[in-house]
Amino acid sequence: MRGRVDEAAGRAGRAPGAVEIVWRKVHPRRGRAGACRAGVGVVGENRLQDLQAKRALVGEALTYDFIGHLQRRKVRDVLSLTRLVHSLDSVRLAAEIAARVEGPTRLLVEVRIDDARGNLGIVPSQLRASSTT
Repeated sequence: MRGRVDEAAGRAGRAPGAVEIVWRKVHPRRGRAGACRAGVGVVGENRLQDLQAKRALVGEALTYDFIGHLQRRKVRDVLSLTRLVHSLDSVRLAAEIAARVEGPTRLLVEVRIDDARGNLGIVPSQLRASSTT
């Protein structure tokens, strides 16, 4: 898999290894060896309890990202187990992370580009307002 991704990256003008592969929902025992052979070192999890179980079983053999909606009450635990949160989707969550973080933290901001009800994400006007506080 890594080879195919690197070939595609090359066709797009990017260096080999510039595109990261994140596997989602890897079985901790069966999937780890296959993931490592395929050149995958990062697993994406969207449930804290699954993340904790896999980390306990696999340890540091893989790196973990948190994908999906993160509840504010789970921020401290998730930040301590992951290298990146893919789903900062509200200003309230950003404030909770800022209050709980103990060092540099990597986050991807989910931006909502329309006003459809039920969609998660920070609207652009909130990004501008929160960047000054």
